[in-house]
Amino acid sequence: MISVLVIACAIFALTASESPDSQSSIQSIHTLLQDLKSEFLLEQNEDDSKQFSHNRNCIEILSSFSKIGASTQSLLEHRQNAQKLLSDEIEAVKGEIDYLNENLSYSQKRLQELSGLRCDQSTIFLHNLKDIKEAESSIADLRKNTNIFFNTENTELVQIAAKISSLVPQSGNIFTELTENAALDVPNLLNNLKSLIKENVKKLEDEELQNARNFADWHINIKKEIQRISEELQQKGDYAEKLLADLSQAEAAKEEAVRANEDFKMVMEAQQAECETQKKIIEKDTQRRKENIEILDESIQILEN
Repeated sequence: MISVLVIACAIFALTASESPDSQSSIQSIHTLLQDLKSEFLLEQNEDDSKQFSHNRNCIEILSSFSKIGASTQSLLEHRQNAQKLLSDEIEAVKGEIDYLNENLSYSQKRLQELSGLRCDQSTIFLHNLKDIKEAESSIADLRKNTNIFFNTENTELVQIAAKISSLVPQSGNIFTELTENAALDVPNLLNNLKSLIKENVKKLEDEELQNARNFADWHINIKKEIQRISEELQQKGDYAEKLLADLSQAEAAKEEAVRANEDFKMVMEAQQAECETQKKIIEKDTQRRKENIEILDESIQILEN
């Protein structure tokens, strides 16, 4: 920077003298100062152009960077959303798998319970059938010795009557009639009793057959349900494994996007800092040149006066 004091002193020294040499020197200095001012103005124009170009380039670069930044941020958000969607889907599938496992356990337990119930039903049927066969045998014995009906104290009759009555409730009235009315046709009443027993056997057999059919239907349906649930569990399990693999890839992709976004922000900040630094340098040079031009103008003004 040109020292105002130096120029002022030189001008004062020259203007104090009125010699031809001093006047010539003043003119030379005046010309020199004008040349310097012209040179500074030219440099200022160049700097103004440089600053304009610099600002325009920075704007273009930062604008491009902003677009890239928006793209990297959008990519990051997209991958974050993809990861979240996969995580949510995995949780939903896990819930479905838990629900299917509960249904599978319930169906398996139900099948075991029905199988046990069916076994109990068959056991009761066979037990009743055995007792009825014994009752039929007792009736056959009664046919051989009908006199026991007319002996109210006959314990054998009481035992037989109690046994048959427990199996065939309708037979109770027949035994009462047989023991209280000797004029009755015993063989005919025994035939009626036998018919009742046969009807009871038929009823038991029909019930057993229906129970067997019901169990077969239940068994088939429950087995189908178990098979369906098992197949769906397998599908859900395979799907869950695929989702986990996709989630692993999505997490890796998200981390890559995070790093890229962070790296870009660093580059963006560095570019902004570079633009700001260069701008300050140009502004500093411009300010220095303006000060020099002001000094030159003051000096020229002094010389001209």
